[in-house]
Amino acid sequence: MADTVHDAINKVIEGDADLTVADGAAWNYFQKLYPGASTNLKVLAQSEAFPPTVIAYKKGALDDGTLQTIRAGLLTAHDSSKAAKLMNLIKIDRFDELPTGYDDMLNACRKSYPDPAEK
Repeated sequence: MADTVHDAINKVIEGDADLTVADGAAWNYFQKLYPGASTNLKVLAQSEAFPPTVIAYKKGALDDGTLQTIRAGLLTAHDSSKAAKLMNLIKIDRFDELPTGYDDMLNACRKSYPDPAEK
């Protein structure tokens, strides 16, 4: 077991694991950090893109003013040098509006990858 995706990839490189699973962002970042080591690895399979991650809240838990303040802050955070530095540390470029057709993306993903507990 590895603590991070990078540790898991290194276990494959070192021969302590035969394979691992990584998301695209982690794999791309690993390739940038370790271009030489990553050339010794091969991607066996790649899934289609999953819907973007969202920040969700319980309806009614926040008053409209607070919700709008948080939303506006997130959507403009990349414009602040302090916030941009923090976001860079956790590999976030920016926050965006929910894309058009997001529910359709989720439904397609659920269809392709059904919950095994529901079988």
